[in-house]
Amino acid sequence: RRTHAHVPGGALGRGRRCASITASGSARLRAAHTLHQCLGHTLTRSDLQLIEKDITHLRNGYFTSFSALDGKQLRRSLSLNGVITPNMVISPMTVKRGDEVIILAKKGMLTVRSPGIALIDGRIGQQIRVKNTASQRVVKAEVIKKGLVKIII
Repeated sequence: RRTHAHVPGGALGRGRRCASITASGSARLRAAHTLHQCLGHTLTRSDLQLIEKDITHLRNGYFTSFSALDGKQLRRSLSLNGVITPNMVISPMTVKRGDEVIILAKKGMLTVRSPGIALIDGRIGQQIRVKNTASQRVVKAEVIKKGLVKIII
């Protein structure tokens, strides 16, 4: 007998074909899977499909929407029908070494913007070294989006 518990959200997984896993007393939901992809592959919505998956033994979390995986890169090749967890994907490089960026500095109501050059590659949320082209100083800044970094004062 199959029983389906209502679980908010969803898990995104990967595999070659749709499969249903039956386990008594388990929480099940619709989860995504995709064709086999290799390390470094950038995921798109078209890579993902929904399957039913048991989530009771997931320890590393899971994704609740396709959009959370769109544009992410695989950190490694994954086993078939395995659930994609946050530690299996990374954001792509947003800023590359030599890119021109705007350095944003905020303190209270004061906001200062200055041009700069990225000295290393970086992903959103990652701290990188940036050279302020106006003052020639090298500062550490967090990548906010492509072309924009923020220093914490």
